[in-house]
Amino acid sequence: MRFDLPYSKLSGSLKRSFCVAKTGLRLLACMILAANLAACAPEQAATSDTKVHAVAAGDVLRWQGDYRGRLPCADCSHIELHITLYPDLRYRMSTLRVGHVQAPPQVARGRFVWREDGLIELDQNGDHMVFFIGTDGRLEMRGNDGTAHPNHRGEICRLDKIPDTPR
Repeated sequence: MRFDLPYSKLSGSLKRSFCVAKTGLRLLACMILAANLAACAPEQAATSDTKVHAVAAGDVLRWQGDYRGRLPCADCSHIELHITLYPDLRYRMSTLRVGHVQAPPQVARGRFVWREDGLIELDQNGDHMVFFIGTDGRLEMRGNDGTAHPNHRGEICRLDKIPDTPR
């Protein structure tokens, strides 16, 4: 048995509940994105000697692996972020809110693409987050326009690559 009711047929209270739920989800997504762009590592002045170059998409051995870092959080101490990039263009991303109500890490899995500008973009499961992969072994968060957005302290979120451990 199917119960498909058009939105126009819902009662007023159900419409308000539906709209509040949608608005709440949108607000939560915006807060997460804002916290992610708020950054986590001090920006260093780029000179010709310290300029970090992008890793090439074909240089799998340089970019595949695990990256970890901390993101600022509006209602907790910080967010622990762990991203694993796989050679077949899959990823696994785990976020843990530290200093907040005890909750398990949130895990997202999906695929990423190499954009024409040399950045990677996660799929909808990863909220279309964009990263620059540097030759210094770090992931750097970027906006959709490809630029780094430092927070009010001049910090940009960077995740450090975790060295491979011999097995």
